[in-house]
Amino acid sequence: MREKTYVVNMVKDVGKKTAMEAQLASHPELDWQFWIAVEGRKLTPEQQSEMILPAFKERYGKSATLPAAGCSLSHISIYRDMVANDISHALILEDDARLQSDLHLDEIKTLLETDRPVAVLLTPDFWYTTTPISKIDNKHRIFPVYDGYMTSGYMINKAAARLLIKHIYPVQYTADAWEIFISFGLHLFGVVPHMISYPEGLGEIGLSQKNNDEPIILKIRHFCGRQKAKLYSSILYLRGYRHSARMW
Repeated sequence: MREKTYVVNMVKDVGKKTAMEAQLASHPELDWQFWIAVEGRKLTPEQQSEMILPAFKERYGKSATLPAAGCSLSHISIYRDMVANDISHALILEDDARLQSDLHLDEIKTLLETDRPVAVLLTPDFWYTTTPISKIDNKHRIFPVYDGYMTSGYMINKAAARLLIKHIYPVQYTADAWEIFISFGLHLFGVVPHMISYPEGLGEIGLSQKNNDEPIILKIRHFCGRQKAKLYSSILYLRGYRHSARMW
């Protein structure tokens, strides 16, 4: 059976849509549709007040831009669609994702066919335990994830979609706050090496964060946060976790 696939795309990003269509043409196993993304910059003040909690800005500071909030809202809208239409599991892609030729979805989705809330990251940039839970082929393994980033390509089941809807709307977390989602009860796994990648450089969200100025006190606070994150990575490594790095 073809896998239900959502491709998050802003209406203005016609070039990305065209490039993704070319990739999807070589993946007949995917039952895909483009999902109109929420353009955060177009939210009215009233919509922002309704959809985004003050805690979002308090938690992320400079990184809490409208494009980042729009990304979260886009993924939340997909979760709602999955629940409303009784979709047992789905692949979610962002329109700049780069897919390898064989995604091995049949092997991966067996993890999702459960009443437990489960998601599987197909992209890199996550910390995982060193003992795999399953073997996909001679190259790829699936590992439990401790913490991770990115939402360019992942699979998720309906139970997880329902769980996240309950906890993350209105927006107070980025779409890839995976460690926090785990604390809500999400069972998160990741494929190593990754099967989906993304372009180098900053996208719209990254550029909005780079250009978003903030008061000096917040700059100091978030500088300290970045140093803490570096220390956190070192501690995770010493505790035996490994990092899934971007390879292509």
